[in-house]
Amino acid sequence: MHEMSIVNSVVDKVIEYASREQADRVLGITLVVGELHDVVDSLMESCFQYLARGTIAEGASLHLVKVPMRAQCTDCLLVYPMDLKRKETLVCPECGSSSFKIFNGNEFIIRDIEIA
Repeated sequence: MHEMSIVNSVVDKVIEYASREQADRVLGITLVVGELHDVVDSLMESCFQYLARGTIAEGASLHLVKVPMRAQCTDCLLVYPMDLKRKETLVCPECGSSSFKIFNGNEFIIRDIEIA
């Protein structure tokens, strides 16, 4: 369960930010998470609620914004959706090349921290 270590880092950063801003409490957090991280939303939420207990982030809401994976063909530069579980998406739909780089879907960003 990699969600626990991911959320642990998030809670640490959120508490650090809230303390620096002299907040009384954290109301909500928005995370932008790329599909490549393969996180389970309900586990992220459960881990967050568990790790935030007894901190100024206790009771805060956790919002996840998922970013689908897309690749860019290194031959024709087309950006296209990719699903690693579907073999047919591992080649460029335009030119048929199997040479690509990940364009997006690997994000993990704390986008917003709402404090009071």
